[in-house]
Amino acid sequence: MKKLKTNNMNITQQLSDMLEQKKYNEARILIQQIISEPLSDIEKKGILVDTLTSILEVQTSVNNIYDKNLEAFIKTLKDLNKRENMLDKLQLEINTKREEFRKN
Repeated sequence: MKKLKTNNMNITQQLSDMLEQKKYNEARILIQQIISEPLSDIEKKGILVDTLTSILEVQTSVNNIYDKNLEAFIKTLKDLNKRENMLDKLQLEINTKREEFRKN
């Protein structure tokens, strides 16, 4: 197996060309060569940084979705609370009118 440079743009172009030409077997072999090649410390650190960046992006996205849904849930609870307060006031008025009616 020949030595490859995984960060070489030529490899990226070569792989892209193979896929465009539907040379899937050759592309698979090239990918296997790239994956099986030992990584330098710089490449390992680059992969680690890329992986952590991806994880943080996903976490941020999940947090944003959570925050949005939480805000909607809080709004719904506030609306329900307002309605409950209105019902309590109506019930109090009904009870007061009922008591007044009984007294008369």
